[in-house]
Amino acid sequence: MKKYITLSILYAVLAMAAGIFYREFTKFFHFTQYTTLSTVHVHLFALGMIFVLLIGLYRDKLDLKQNKLYTTSFLVYNVFLLFMALMLLIKGILQVSGSSIPMLLVIGSGISHTGLGISMILVLLSLLKASKQNS
Repeated sequence: MKKYITLSILYAVLAMAAGIFYREFTKFFHFTQYTTLSTVHVHLFALGMIFVLLIGLYRDKLDLKQNKLYTTSFLVYNVFLLFMALMLLIKGILQVSGSSIPMLLVIGSGISHTGLGISMILVLLSLLKASKQNS
C-alpha cells in the first residue's frame, strides 16, 4: 500500500504544480479564455491521486500482486496518464501563447486518451476478475 500512497502523493504534487502553473501562466499572458491547460490539474487529481488510492485499497484486499493483467495494465495506465497530462500541458501552453496546434499534438492527445481509457478498463476488469475469485 505504501507504493500507492507514494504514487498518489506524487500525482497530488503534480496536480498542484499544474494548477499553479495554469494560474500564473494565464495571468502572465492576460489570458481569460478557455484553455486545456485548466484541465491538467483536475485530471491529475482525479485520475492520478484518487484513482490510484482506490486501486491501492482494492489491490491489497484482493491480492493482485501476482496478477499479470493487473500489473501490466496498471503500469500502462500510469504511463498514459502522464503522457496525457503532458499533451494537455503542451496544448494549453500553445493555446495561451497564441501558437497553432500541430497535428502531431492532436494525434498524441487522441492516443493518450485512448490508451488511458483502455488501460483503465483493463485495471478495473482485473479487479472484477480477482473479486470473483475471492468470493
